Formats: sequence, structure tokens, C-alpha cells
Amino acid sequence: ESKTEFEQAFQLVHDSYVRVGFLSRQEKKMHVIPQHRLASTSVIIAKVGTEVVGTLTVVRENKIGLPVEKIFDLSSIKTNGQRYAEITCLAVKDTYRRAQNGVIFPYLMKFMYEFTTKYCGVDQLVAVIHPKDAIFYTGLLCFKYIQSVPINYMGAPAIAVYLDLN
Repeated sequence: ESKTEFEQAFQLVHDSYVRVGFLSRQEKKMHVIPQHRLASTSVIIAKVGTEVVGTLTVVRENKIGLPVEKIFDLSSIKTNGQRYAEITCLAVKDTYRRAQNGVIFPYLMKFMYEFTTKYCGVDQLVAVIHPKDAIFYTGLLCFKYIQSVPINYMGAPAIAVYLDLN
């Protein structure tokens, strides 16, 4: 990925998070988390031509922790020897969410699954999601609840879910 692609990805996350209420509009119109600076973090970018149309970030365990750990307790799912990663900063450009039959999201998820299991050796994925998306994540993607009672996270309701990849 080039600097321009990263900038487009972080702008896409910013715009998506502003739209759903996770963020207020930022001056630079980019959403970057501290973990983006770490080698244990990977930004996955989907493009159509030169346009970034989707992105997600995989944050593997690291010295400053997963973003989810600032708000949610993961002790109920942590097992010795298991490798954890968080899916965060997920965004798909509005014109590709419903248009094109929503084809970008499944490809992002498939690539993320292959990447985390085959190249990173991840055993458990965690994510913070809006409660309105819970049925999709638990019913279709087989995630389970870490905490099903919504809390205020970045200015919007959120719950934590996980997926055992083994």
C-alpha cells in the first residue's frame, strides 16, 4: 500500500464512523489509532481501480494492547497459548455497500480470515460492533458475545463479540 492508499483508507473510516456516530468530524478527516504505528497491525485495503472502496485493520496482540481492551474485559475468552487479534476500523464506501450487491465486504472478510489464520496464526478474533449489527455477526458470521449489554463507546452504543477460528 502507498501513503495515498493509507490516507484514503483512514479517510474512509473517518467518514463512516462520523456517519454512524462513533466520531465527531475531525480536522484532518482521518481516523488513525495508536496501534496503526505497530508492526503487529495490518491494514487491509480493497480497491476498484485506484479508488479505495473498503478497509479493515487487524490488530494482533501487542505491548500497548488491543483497542477493545480499553473498554471491555476479555478475560472470559482468553486461554493460555491462544493468539488474539481485533478487527477494527472496518469501512466500506457507501457506493459499494449496497451497490455491486455488497460484494466488497465478503471479500474483505475472506481475505482477513485467510490472512489471520494462515499468516498470523490467530486463534481468536474480537470486534466491537454497533448492537444493530449483532444479528449479522452472530447469526451469519458465527461470532459470540463477550458482552451483549451495550455500552457507550466512542459516543455510540457498542457491544463486544469474538470468533474462535479453531
